[in-house]
Amino acid sequence: MANAKVYSILVFVMFLWGMNVTWLKVIVSNGDPLTIQTARIFLAAITIFIILKLTKQPLYVKGMPFKYILIGCFFGVICHHVFLAYGIVQTTAMKTAIISGLIHFSRLSLPYYSKTRL
Repeated sequence: MANAKVYSILVFVMFLWGMNVTWLKVIVSNGDPLTIQTARIFLAAITIFIILKLTKQPLYVKGMPFKYILIGCFFGVICHHVFLAYGIVQTTAMKTAIISGLIHFSRLSLPYYSKTRL
């Protein structure tokens, strides 16, 4: 019975994650994409800090220079969200979801089509 609860939570989270692109299309259609994505990233950061504070988890990274964390944040979070928002303005939510889902498949199939080894 405990597994049913875990799987129910997972299915619910997957549903919310899947609806993210549809909700983003509705939100971005009614405002500036850059402003909306900035607010989303800011709210996510505030949420993380609140969760860390409530769980009394320390917020530190040992052994990694801070510049690599900033580079990862810029390319992994900020660029992804901004380009997604500006791209979704130009197309439908369904096409955006398909492209976002197939990105991982194309990354996995890249060594097969190219002769270089990653």
